Amino acid sequence: MASSQEASTAGQTKSNFVEEALTDIITFPDLGVGVFRVWQRDFLYFRYSWLVTAFWAIFEPVLYLFAIGMGIGRYVGQIDGVSYYN
Repeated sequence: MASSQEASTAGQTKSNFVEEALTDIITFPDLGVGVFRVWQRDFLYFRYSWLVTAFWAIFEPVLYLFAIGMGIGRYVGQIDGVSYYN
């Protein structure tokens, strides 16, 4: 009888450990003033740099597409009698 009680206690301890571990993983810490200050700092910086950020977000992919298109286009001759560049 004592062994069944020990087994049930060990099972409860194991399940409590798993519950506590999952709770620690899933629960978020309390949000303090520091979180707001970091967000505020990033927002203030972005207010001044949004134009440059937007420019590069648009220009860089277009530049890559153009460079790859021209680079590969040099190796592609004609397709059905039409030049790659036309």
